[in-house]
Amino acid sequence: MNHLLPLGILLILLSGCASARRFAGDPPARYPLPVERMAPLIEGKWLMTIHAADLGSVRTVMDVQVASDGAIEAHSRPGALADLVGGWKSFWARLLSSGYEHGAFLHLYGYAVEGGADSLLVRGSMISPIANLPMELLLRDGTWKGRLGAWGMFEARRFTGELPLRAYRSVAGEIMRVTGEHIFNPSIMGEEAWKSFRIDLQAAMESARDDVDALFAFSRLAGRLNVSHFNLTRAFDPAPAVGLPVAATGEAGGGIDLTFPAAGIAVMRIPNFSGGIAPIDSAFRLVDERSIRSLIIDLRDNPGGDFSSMRVAAHLIGEPVMAGALIAREWWRDHDALPTGGYDTLPTISGYDSESILRTLHAGGIIVGRVAPVAPRFTGRLFVLINSGTASAAEPLAALLQEMHRGTLIGERTRGYMLSSETYGLADGWSLRIPTADYYTAGGRRLENAGVIPDVPIGSAVALDEALRAIRPAQAR
Repeated sequence: MNHLLPLGILLILLSGCASARRFAGDPPARYPLPVERMAPLIEGKWLMTIHAADLGSVRTVMDVQVASDGAIEAHSRPGALADLVGGWKSFWARLLSSGYEHGAFLHLYGYAVEGGADSLLVRGSMISPIANLPMELLLRDGTWKGRLGAWGMFEARRFTGELPLRAYRSVAGEIMRVTGEHIFNPSIMGEEAWKSFRIDLQAAMESARDDVDALFAFSRLAGRLNVSHFNLTRAFDPAPAVGLPVAATGEAGGGIDLTFPAAGIAVMRIPNFSGGIAPIDSAFRLVDERSIRSLIIDLRDNPGGDFSSMRVAAHLIGEPVMAGALIAREWWRDHDALPTGGYDTLPTISGYDSESILRTLHAGGIIVGRVAPVAPRFTGRLFVLINSGTASAAEPLAALLQEMHRGTLIGERTRGYMLSSETYGLADGWSLRIPTADYYTAGGRRLENAGVIPDVPIGSAVALDEALRAIRPAQAR
Protein backbone atom coordinates (compact mmCIF):
# COMPACT_ATOMS: atom_id res chain seq x y z
CA MET A 1 0.00 0.00 0.00
CA ASN A 2 1.81 3.40 -0.95
CA HIS A 3 1.16 6.45 1.28
CA LEU A 4 -2.48 6.16 2.17
CA LEU A 5 -3.03 9.92 1.69
CA PRO A 6 -0.30 11.09 -0.73
CA LEU A 7 -2.27 13.62 -2.78
CA GLY A 8 -3.72 15.81 -0.08
CA ILE A 9 -6.23 14.45 2.34
CA LEU A 10 -8.78 17.23 1.88
CA LEU A 11 -9.21 16.54 -1.83
CA ILE A 12 -9.68 12.85 -1.11
CA LEU A 13 -12.16 13.58 1.61
CA LEU A 14 -14.25 15.74 -0.68
CA SER A 15 -14.00 13.72 -3.90
CA GLY A 16 -16.74 11.21 -4.46
CA CYS A 17 -18.35 11.74 -1.07
CA ALA A 18 -21.25 14.04 -1.82
CA SER A 19 -23.48 11.09 -2.69
CA ALA A 20 -22.27 8.84 0.10
CA ARG A 21 -25.76 8.00 1.33
CA ARG A 22 -27.04 7.13 -2.15
CA PHE A 23 -24.06 4.80 -2.56
CA ALA A 24 -25.61 2.60 0.11
CA GLY A 25 -28.41 1.79 -2.30
CA ASP A 26 -32.15 2.34 -2.28
CA PRO A 27 -34.17 1.10 0.67
CA PRO A 28 -35.56 -2.41 0.21
CA ALA A 29 -39.25 -2.84 -0.53
CA ARG A 30 -39.67 -4.43 2.90
CA TYR A 31 -37.40 -4.99 5.87
CA PRO A 32 -36.76 -8.47 7.26
CA LEU A 33 -37.57 -7.13 10.75
CA PRO A 34 -39.44 -4.09 12.05
CA VAL A 35 -37.13 -1.30 13.18
CA GLU A 36 -38.08 -1.78 16.84
CA ARG A 37 -36.97 -5.43 16.69
CA MET A 38 -33.91 -4.80 14.53
CA ALA A 39 -32.45 -2.01 16.68
CA PRO A 40 -31.60 -4.13 19.77
CA LEU A 41 -29.73 -6.62 17.57
CA ILE A 42 -27.62 -3.95 15.88
CA GLU A 43 -27.27 -0.81 17.95
CA GLY A 44 -24.31 -0.20 20.22
CA LYS A 45 -20.53 -0.28 20.06
CA TRP A 46 -18.79 -2.98 18.05
CA LEU A 47 -15.10 -3.87 17.86
CA MET A 48 -14.41 -4.21 14.13
CA THR A 49 -11.32 -5.86 12.68
CA ILE A 50 -10.70 -5.03 9.02
CA HIS A 51 -8.47 -7.46 7.11
CA ALA A 52 -6.97 -5.71 4.07
CA ALA A 53 -3.73 -6.52 2.28
CA ASP A 54 -2.74 -2.85 2.13
CA LEU A 55 -3.23 -2.21 5.85
CA GLY A 56 -3.02 -5.56 7.61
CA SER A 57 -5.57 -6.45 10.28
CA VAL A 58 -6.79 -3.15 11.70
CA ARG A 59 -9.06 -2.66 14.71
CA THR A 60 -11.50 0.15 15.32
CA VAL A 61 -14.62 0.69 17.40
CA MET A 62 -17.83 1.43 15.50
CA ASP A 63 -20.95 2.98 17.02
CA VAL A 64 -23.96 1.49 15.18
CA GLN A 65 -27.44 3.04 15.08
CA VAL A 66 -30.71 2.28 13.29
CA ALA A 67 -32.72 5.24 11.99
CA SER A 68 -36.49 5.41 12.11
CA ASP A 69 -36.67 4.68 8.37
CA GLY A 70 -34.66 1.45 8.80
CA ALA A 71 -31.34 2.82 7.56
CA ILE A 72 -28.31 1.47 9.41
CA GLU A 73 -25.51 3.91 10.14
CA ALA A 74 -22.19 3.40 11.92
CA HIS A 75 -19.15 5.54 12.55
CA SER A 76 -15.78 5.29 14.23
CA ARG A 77 -14.53 7.73 16.86
CA PRO A 78 -16.26 11.14 16.62
CA GLY A 79 -13.89 14.07 16.18
CA ALA A 80 -10.99 11.98 14.85
CA LEU A 81 -11.15 13.76 11.50
CA ALA A 82 -10.47 17.12 13.14
CA ASP A 83 -7.50 15.60 14.98
CA LEU A 84 -6.08 14.39 11.66
CA VAL A 85 -6.63 17.26 9.23
CA GLY A 86 -7.35 20.14 11.61
CA GLY A 87 -10.57 21.83 12.58
CA TRP A 88 -11.17 23.95 9.46
CA LYS A 89 -10.49 21.20 6.94
CA SER A 90 -12.66 18.86 8.94
CA PHE A 91 -15.44 21.47 8.99
CA TRP A 92 -15.38 21.89 5.19
CA ALA A 93 -15.24 18.14 4.61
CA ARG A 94 -18.33 17.65 6.76
CA LEU A 95 -20.09 20.68 5.23
CA LEU A 96 -19.53 19.64 1.60
CA SER A 97 -19.93 15.90 2.03
CA SER A 98 -22.86 13.92 3.37
CA GLY A 99 -20.52 11.06 4.30
CA TYR A 100 -18.68 12.65 7.23
CA GLU A 101 -21.15 13.34 9.97
CA HIS A 102 -19.63 13.09 13.46
CA GLY A 103 -16.16 13.95 12.08
CA ALA A 104 -15.13 10.29 12.12
CA PHE A 105 -12.75 8.45 9.77
CA LEU A 106 -14.99 5.51 8.89
CA HIS A 107 -18.71 5.48 8.17
CA LEU A 108 -20.96 2.59 7.22
CA TYR A 109 -24.36 3.09 5.59
CA GLY A 110 -26.71 0.30 4.65
CA TYR A 111 -30.02 -1.54 4.89
CA ALA A 112 -30.96 -4.98 6.12
CA VAL A 113 -32.22 -6.82 3.04
CA GLU A 114 -32.68 -10.43 4.20
CA GLY A 115 -32.93 -12.50 7.37
CA GLY A 116 -34.83 -12.47 10.59
CA ALA A 117 -34.33 -12.59 14.36
CA ASP A 118 -31.43 -15.07 14.12
CA SER A 119 -29.47 -13.47 11.26
CA LEU A 120 -29.43 -10.35 9.11
CA LEU A 121 -27.86 -9.64 5.72
CA VAL A 122 -26.94 -5.96 5.27
CA ARG A 123 -25.80 -4.26 2.08
CA GLY A 124 -24.45 -0.74 1.76
CA SER A 125 -21.15 1.14 1.65
CA MET A 126 -18.15 2.13 3.72
CA ILE A 127 -16.95 5.73 3.39
CA SER A 128 -13.38 6.65 4.36
CA PRO A 129 -10.70 9.15 3.34
CA ILE A 130 -9.07 6.54 1.08
CA ALA A 131 -12.01 4.76 -0.55
CA ASN A 132 -15.76 4.46 -0.96
CA LEU A 133 -16.41 0.74 -0.98
CA PRO A 134 -19.47 -1.47 -1.45
CA MET A 135 -20.19 -3.36 1.76
CA GLU A 136 -21.98 -6.62 2.45
CA LEU A 137 -22.18 -8.18 5.90
CA LEU A 138 -23.96 -10.92 7.77
CA LEU A 139 -24.95 -10.78 11.45
CA ARG A 140 -25.23 -14.23 12.99
CA ASP A 141 -24.72 -15.50 16.56
CA GLY A 142 -23.75 -12.04 17.76
CA THR A 143 -20.94 -11.59 15.19
CA TRP A 144 -20.74 -9.50 12.05
CA LYS A 145 -18.73 -10.93 9.15
CA GLY A 146 -18.51 -9.23 5.79
CA ARG A 147 -16.50 -7.86 2.91
CA LEU A 148 -15.64 -4.46 1.52
CA GLY A 149 -15.73 -4.92 -2.23
CA ALA A 150 -12.53 -6.58 -3.40
CA TRP A 151 -10.47 -4.55 -0.90
CA GLY A 152 -10.81 -6.70 2.19
CA MET A 153 -12.98 -8.46 4.73
CA PHE A 154 -13.98 -7.69 8.30
CA GLU A 155 -15.53 -9.10 11.43
CA ALA A 156 -17.05 -7.39 14.47
CA ARG A 157 -18.18 -8.30 17.97
CA ARG A 158 -19.77 -6.32 20.76
CA PHE A 159 -17.23 -4.00 22.37
CA THR A 160 -17.08 -4.08 26.16
CA GLY A 161 -13.48 -3.00 26.67
CA GLU A 162 -11.78 0.36 27.05
CA LEU A 163 -9.92 2.77 24.80
CA PRO A 164 -7.20 3.05 23.67
CA LEU A 165 -7.10 -0.43 22.19
CA ARG A 166 -3.29 -0.60 22.30
CA ALA A 167 -0.29 1.22 23.77
CA TYR A 168 0.07 3.63 20.83
CA ARG A 169 2.32 6.03 22.75
CA SER A 170 5.28 3.66 22.48
CA VAL A 171 4.87 3.21 18.71
CA ALA A 172 6.13 6.70 17.83
CA GLY A 173 9.50 6.24 19.51
CA GLU A 174 10.06 2.87 17.89
CA ILE A 175 9.19 4.27 14.46
CA MET A 176 11.81 6.99 14.79
CA ARG A 177 14.44 4.60 16.14
CA VAL A 178 14.04 2.01 13.38
CA THR A 179 13.81 4.69 10.69
CA GLY A 180 17.05 6.24 11.92
CA GLU A 181 18.77 2.88 11.71
CA HIS A 182 17.77 2.09 8.14
CA ILE A 183 16.76 5.17 6.11
CA PHE A 184 18.67 5.67 2.84
CA ASN A 185 20.40 8.88 3.97
CA PRO A 186 20.46 9.47 7.73
CA SER A 187 21.35 13.14 7.33
CA ILE A 188 17.84 14.01 6.17
CA MET A 189 16.50 13.25 9.64
CA GLY A 190 18.20 16.42 10.83
CA GLU A 191 16.02 18.53 8.55
CA GLU A 192 13.26 20.66 10.05
CA ALA A 193 10.53 18.61 8.38
CA TRP A 194 11.76 15.48 10.14
CA LYS A 195 12.09 17.25 13.47
CA SER A 196 8.47 18.39 13.18
CA PHE A 197 7.44 14.90 12.12
CA ARG A 198 8.97 13.43 15.29
CA ILE A 199 7.14 15.88 17.56
CA ASP A 200 3.79 15.66 15.77
CA LEU A 201 3.91 11.87 15.50
CA GLN A 202 4.45 11.52 19.23
CA ALA A 203 1.49 13.80 19.93
CA ALA A 204 -0.73 11.96 17.42
CA MET A 205 0.10 8.55 18.83
CA GLU A 206 -0.57 9.72 22.37
CA SER A 207 -4.07 10.79 21.32
CA ALA A 208 -4.79 7.72 19.16
CA ARG A 209 -7.60 5.55 20.49
CA ASP A 210 -7.58 2.73 17.95
CA ASP A 211 -5.60 1.40 14.97
CA VAL A 212 -7.42 3.60 12.48
CA ASP A 213 -6.43 6.71 14.42
CA ALA A 214 -2.80 5.61 14.47
CA LEU A 215 -2.55 4.62 10.81
CA PHE A 216 -4.26 7.69 9.40
CA ALA A 217 -2.24 10.00 11.63
CA PHE A 218 1.03 8.42 10.51
CA SER A 219 -0.01 8.62 6.87
CA ARG A 220 -0.88 12.31 7.05
CA LEU A 221 2.33 13.23 8.83
CA ALA A 222 4.55 11.05 6.61
CA GLY A 223 3.01 12.72 3.56
CA ARG A 224 4.61 16.00 4.63
CA LEU A 225 8.12 14.51 4.43
CA ASN A 226 8.22 14.28 0.65
CA VAL A 227 9.67 10.75 0.65
CA SER A 228 7.99 7.73 -0.88
CA HIS A 229 7.69 4.17 0.40
CA PHE A 230 7.33 5.17 4.06
CA ASN A 231 4.33 3.28 5.44
CA LEU A 232 3.01 1.90 8.71
CA THR A 233 0.83 -1.23 8.66
CA ARG A 234 -0.43 -3.93 10.99
CA ALA A 235 0.38 -7.63 10.82
CA PHE A 236 -2.10 -9.47 8.61
CA ASP A 237 -4.16 -12.05 10.48
CA PRO A 238 -6.12 -14.69 8.56
CA ALA A 239 -9.28 -13.13 7.20
CA PRO A 240 -12.59 -14.60 8.38
CA ALA A 241 -14.76 -16.84 6.24
CA VAL A 242 -17.67 -14.50 5.71
CA GLY A 243 -20.31 -16.98 4.58
CA LEU A 244 -21.49 -14.69 1.79
CA PRO A 245 -21.85 -15.39 -1.94
CA VAL A 246 -18.66 -14.86 -3.91
CA ALA A 247 -18.63 -11.30 -5.22
CA ALA A 248 -18.02 -10.53 -8.87
CA THR A 249 -15.01 -8.20 -8.78
CA GLY A 250 -14.35 -7.72 -12.48
CA GLU A 251 -10.81 -8.94 -11.93
CA ALA A 252 -8.68 -8.53 -15.01
CA GLY A 253 -5.82 -10.71 -13.86
CA GLY A 254 -2.33 -9.77 -12.79
CA GLY A 255 -0.46 -11.00 -15.90
CA ILE A 256 0.68 -9.22 -19.03
CA ASP A 257 -2.10 -8.48 -21.51
CA LEU A 258 -0.96 -8.68 -25.14
CA THR A 259 -3.30 -7.51 -27.91
CA PHE A 260 -2.91 -6.97 -31.65
CA PRO A 261 -5.08 -4.03 -32.80
CA ALA A 262 -3.84 -4.24 -36.41
CA ALA A 263 -1.43 -6.18 -38.58
CA GLY A 264 2.14 -5.68 -37.40
CA ILE A 265 1.09 -3.79 -34.24
CA ALA A 266 1.09 -5.13 -30.66
CA VAL A 267 0.05 -3.52 -27.37
CA MET A 268 1.73 -4.99 -24.31
CA ARG A 269 -0.13 -3.94 -21.17
CA ILE A 270 1.96 -4.58 -18.02
CA PRO A 271 -0.16 -3.93 -14.90
CA ASN A 272 2.72 -4.43 -12.43
CA PHE A 273 6.16 -5.96 -12.03
CA SER A 274 5.36 -8.63 -9.48
CA GLY A 275 5.15 -11.72 -11.67
CA GLY A 276 8.85 -12.35 -12.31
CA ILE A 277 10.55 -12.51 -15.69
CA ALA A 278 8.73 -15.53 -17.19
CA PRO A 279 5.60 -13.59 -18.30
CA ILE A 280 7.80 -10.90 -19.83
CA ASP A 281 9.85 -13.42 -21.81
CA SER A 282 6.68 -15.16 -22.96
CA ALA A 283 5.14 -11.89 -24.17
CA PHE A 284 8.21 -11.01 -26.22
CA ARG A 285 8.27 -14.49 -27.77
CA LEU A 286 4.70 -13.93 -28.97
CA VAL A 287 5.69 -10.52 -30.34
CA ASP A 288 8.53 -12.17 -32.22
CA GLU A 289 6.37 -15.01 -33.56
CA ARG A 290 3.82 -12.52 -34.91
CA SER A 291 6.54 -10.50 -36.72
CA ILE A 292 5.45 -7.31 -34.98
CA ARG A 293 6.94 -4.13 -36.43
CA SER A 294 5.53 -1.59 -33.93
CA LEU A 295 5.19 -2.27 -30.20
CA ILE A 296 3.30 -0.20 -27.63
CA ILE A 297 4.26 -0.96 -24.02
CA ASP A 298 1.53 0.33 -21.72
CA LEU A 299 2.85 1.24 -18.25
CA ARG A 300 -0.06 3.49 -17.31
CA ASP A 301 -1.07 2.97 -13.67
CA ASN A 302 1.67 0.38 -13.21
CA PRO A 303 2.59 0.83 -9.49
CA GLY A 304 5.94 -0.95 -9.86
CA GLY A 305 7.00 -4.07 -8.04
CA ASP A 306 10.42 -5.70 -8.26
CA PHE A 307 13.55 -5.51 -10.41
CA SER A 308 11.97 -7.60 -13.18
CA SER A 309 11.09 -4.31 -14.89
CA MET A 310 14.61 -4.29 -16.33
CA ARG A 311 13.85 -7.57 -18.14
CA VAL A 312 11.67 -5.56 -20.50
CA ALA A 313 14.64 -3.39 -21.41
CA ALA A 314 16.75 -6.53 -21.96
CA HIS A 315 14.49 -7.50 -24.88
CA LEU A 316 14.81 -4.03 -26.45
CA ILE A 317 18.56 -3.42 -26.50
CA GLY A 318 21.43 -4.70 -28.63
CA GLU A 319 24.31 -4.31 -26.20
CA PRO A 320 24.79 -4.13 -22.40
CA VAL A 321 23.83 -0.81 -20.82
CA MET A 322 24.06 0.81 -17.41
CA ALA A 323 20.60 0.99 -15.82
CA GLY A 324 21.40 3.44 -13.03
CA ALA A 325 22.59 3.21 -9.44
CA LEU A 326 21.07 2.51 -6.03
CA ILE A 327 22.68 4.34 -3.10
CA ALA A 328 22.01 3.37 0.54
CA ARG A 329 22.99 4.70 3.96
CA GLU A 330 26.21 2.68 4.03
CA TRP A 331 27.59 4.92 1.27
CA TRP A 332 27.23 8.01 3.45
CA ARG A 333 29.33 6.57 6.25
CA ASP A 334 32.48 7.16 4.18
CA HIS A 335 31.36 9.77 1.64
CA ASP A 336 29.83 13.22 1.75
CA ALA A 337 28.87 13.41 -1.93
CA LEU A 338 27.50 11.26 -4.71
CA PRO A 339 29.93 9.40 -6.98
CA THR A 340 31.01 11.44 -9.99
CA GLY A 341 32.48 8.66 -12.10
CA GLY A 342 34.37 5.41 -11.97
CA TYR A 343 31.19 3.36 -12.19
CA ASP A 344 33.15 0.44 -13.67
CA THR A 345 34.83 -0.04 -10.31
CA LEU A 346 31.60 -0.16 -8.30
CA PRO A 347 29.65 -3.32 -7.36
CA THR A 348 27.47 -4.39 -10.27
CA ILE A 349 24.28 -6.40 -10.46
CA SER A 350 22.67 -7.78 -13.58
CA GLY A 351 20.10 -10.24 -12.22
CA TYR A 352 16.60 -9.77 -10.86
CA ASP A 353 16.76 -11.42 -7.42
CA SER A 354 15.76 -8.78 -4.85
CA GLU A 355 17.45 -10.44 -1.88
CA SER A 356 20.78 -10.74 -3.69
CA ILE A 357 20.57 -7.14 -4.85
CA LEU A 358 19.87 -5.86 -1.34
CA ARG A 359 22.72 -7.88 0.19
CA THR A 360 25.17 -6.43 -2.32
CA LEU A 361 23.75 -2.93 -1.82
CA HIS A 362 24.10 -2.91 1.96
CA ALA A 363 27.58 -4.42 1.84
CA GLY A 364 29.00 -1.26 0.30
CA GLY A 365 26.17 1.24 0.10
CA ILE A 366 26.03 1.40 -3.69
CA ILE A 367 25.36 -0.86 -6.65
CA VAL A 368 25.27 -0.18 -10.36
CA GLY A 369 22.65 -1.96 -12.41
CA ARG A 370 23.52 -3.33 -15.81
CA VAL A 371 21.16 -4.82 -18.35
CA ALA A 372 22.38 -7.38 -20.87
CA PRO A 373 20.42 -8.18 -24.05
CA VAL A 374 18.28 -11.32 -24.13
CA ALA A 375 16.48 -13.04 -27.00
CA PRO A 376 14.17 -12.54 -28.68
CA ARG A 377 15.16 -8.96 -29.31
CA PHE A 378 12.53 -6.52 -30.56
CA THR A 379 14.08 -4.03 -32.99
CA GLY A 380 10.99 -2.32 -34.38
CA ARG A 381 9.33 0.98 -33.49
CA LEU A 382 8.60 1.38 -29.78
CA PHE A 383 6.14 3.55 -27.89
CA VAL A 384 5.79 3.59 -24.09
CA LEU A 385 2.64 4.90 -22.38
CA ILE A 386 3.07 6.50 -18.94
CA ASN A 387 0.98 8.57 -16.55
CA SER A 388 0.88 9.78 -12.95
CA GLY A 389 0.08 6.25 -11.83
CA THR A 390 3.32 4.91 -13.33
CA ALA A 391 5.50 4.50 -10.25
CA SER A 392 8.37 2.79 -8.48
CA ALA A 393 10.00 -0.01 -10.51
CA ALA A 394 8.19 1.10 -13.69
CA GLU A 395 9.87 4.50 -13.65
CA PRO A 396 13.53 3.49 -14.15
CA LEU A 397 12.42 1.42 -17.14
CA ALA A 398 10.80 4.46 -18.72
CA ALA A 399 13.80 6.63 -17.87
CA LEU A 400 16.30 4.14 -19.29
CA LEU A 401 14.47 3.83 -22.60
CA GLN A 402 14.19 7.60 -22.83
CA GLU A 403 17.89 8.19 -22.14
CA MET A 404 18.82 5.56 -24.74
CA HIS A 405 16.46 7.18 -27.26
CA ARG A 406 14.86 3.76 -27.59
CA GLY A 407 11.26 4.58 -28.24
CA THR A 408 8.88 7.47 -27.62
CA LEU A 409 7.28 8.11 -24.23
CA ILE A 410 3.66 9.28 -24.52
CA GLY A 411 1.29 10.46 -21.78
CA GLU A 412 1.86 12.20 -18.46
CA ARG A 413 4.74 12.68 -16.00
CA THR A 414 5.29 9.58 -13.87
CA ARG A 415 4.69 9.68 -10.15
CA GLY A 416 8.26 10.22 -8.94
CA TYR A 417 7.93 7.48 -6.35
CA MET A 418 11.36 5.97 -6.74
CA LEU A 419 12.99 5.15 -3.42
CA SER A 420 13.69 1.47 -2.87
CA SER A 421 12.24 0.18 0.38
CA GLU A 422 12.38 -2.64 2.91
CA THR A 423 9.95 -3.65 5.66
CA TYR A 424 10.87 -4.02 9.34
CA GLY A 425 8.79 -5.55 12.10
CA LEU A 426 8.03 -3.45 15.16
CA ALA A 427 6.62 -4.47 18.52
CA ASP A 428 2.99 -5.45 19.03
CA GLY A 429 2.30 -6.48 15.43
CA TRP A 430 3.27 -3.26 13.65
CA SER A 431 5.33 -3.18 10.45
CA LEU A 432 7.21 -0.20 9.04
CA ARG A 433 8.25 0.14 5.41
CA ILE A 434 11.27 2.43 5.13
CA PRO A 435 12.97 3.88 2.03
CA THR A 436 16.44 2.33 2.25
CA ALA A 437 17.99 3.29 -1.10
CA ASP A 438 17.86 6.24 -3.49
CA TYR A 439 17.99 5.81 -7.26
CA TYR A 440 19.81 7.74 -9.98
CA THR A 441 19.53 7.03 -13.68
CA ALA A 442 22.55 6.36 -15.89
CA GLY A 443 22.26 9.99 -16.98
CA GLY A 444 22.44 11.19 -13.38
CA ARG A 445 18.78 12.05 -12.91
CA ARG A 446 17.14 11.55 -9.51
CA LEU A 447 13.58 10.40 -10.12
CA GLU A 448 12.19 10.75 -6.59
CA ASN A 449 9.61 13.58 -6.60
CA ALA A 450 10.62 14.42 -10.19
CA GLY A 451 9.34 11.49 -12.22
CA VAL A 452 9.91 10.96 -15.92
CA ILE A 453 8.57 13.59 -18.32
CA PRO A 454 7.05 12.14 -21.52
CA ASP A 455 8.39 13.00 -24.96
CA VAL A 456 4.79 13.58 -26.10
CA PRO A 457 2.73 15.15 -23.27
CA ILE A 458 -0.91 14.16 -23.64
CA GLY A 459 -3.80 13.06 -21.44
CA SER A 460 -3.53 9.51 -20.15
CA ALA A 461 -6.95 8.53 -21.51
CA VAL A 462 -5.93 9.27 -25.11
CA ALA A 463 -2.28 8.17 -24.97
CA LEU A 464 -2.94 4.84 -26.67
CA ASP A 465 -4.88 6.53 -29.49
CA GLU A 466 -1.97 8.93 -29.96
CA ALA A 467 0.51 6.05 -30.24
CA LEU A 468 -1.68 4.25 -32.78
CA ARG A 469 -2.02 7.43 -34.84
CA ALA A 470 1.76 7.78 -34.90
CA ILE A 471 2.24 4.16 -35.98
CA ARG A 472 -0.30 3.70 -38.74
CA PRO A 473 0.88 6.34 -41.25
CA ALA A 474 4.47 5.05 -40.97
CA GLN A 475 3.44 1.42 -41.48
CA ALA A 476 1.33 2.35 -44.48
CA ARG A 477 4.43 3.61 -46.32
